[in-house]
Amino acid sequence: MQTSRSKKLSYRPINGAHAIVEVVFFVQFSPEFNQATRTKLASLEFDLKNDLPKAEQIKKVAFQFASGHHPSVQSSDEELLGVVLQGLKEDGSVEWMLRTTENTIAIHCLDYTTWAEVSTKAEGFLKKAFAHMGDSNSSLAVVGLKYVDKFICHDISDQPNLSELFKNDTPHVVKTAFYNDGLWHSNSGWFDKLDELQCLNQLNIDASFMDANENKPIEISIDHTVIAIIGNGNCSEPILELNLDFMSKLHLKNKKVLADLLTEDMQKRINLKP
Repeated sequence: MQTSRSKKLSYRPINGAHAIVEVVFFVQFSPEFNQATRTKLASLEFDLKNDLPKAEQIKKVAFQFASGHHPSVQSSDEELLGVVLQGLKEDGSVEWMLRTTENTIAIHCLDYTTWAEVSTKAEGFLKKAFAHMGDSNSSLAVVGLKYVDKFICHDISDQPNLSELFKNDTPHVVKTAFYNDGLWHSNSGWFDKLDELQCLNQLNIDASFMDANENKPIEISIDHTVIAIIGNGNCSEPILELNLDFMSKLHLKNKKVLADLLTEDMQKRINLKP
């Protein structure tokens, strides 16, 4: 008799020990950064060159055309929007990335190990970014955490049993997905509380083939974003509002959603302890 630990499941996590392909820590500010703040944030490239050596500035170019029978470019202006800093693996793929835009700072981890290790490193990047904001007139408005998990079914000679991945009574998957022999998606959103803050959850779940060949493995992608709404530009000390404890609370919300989604067997398979 097979135990739940030895039972062969239709689906497996994409990374063996866990299913996480990307985690994004992000903060949004209001009002948008002025050009002085954008320039200071772009200089992060020099502070983080050991961790994130590949740097690229994001710019918007505006053209002015001279009128007439033969229009021509009269002048062009470049506006700095943000910066993208990347740390690469040996194979050239992205391991870590820091990205700034007109009002957002985001840290992407694409090589997840443990929450303790990843969150500590992300917090360090965010604090360095805050240090470059100086006397910016932008204040913290939103703090968010996004997880992308993937599960693969390699043997599709028989119809994979979705009930081995998701609980039959989960509130987060459309019921027709359990009886559908093709591709499907299930998208939802809801508000709840984080301490005294309003918190938005966005959950997108998709079933697709890993490439255009329909004989290839089926991939289930779980994209969960949890967004804490801090305020509307009335927070004067953003660095005090964002720390590892706060991010850990967002992390626990993600674990709760996964626990509501995944079967007990799959939770054991990825060592999920909600």
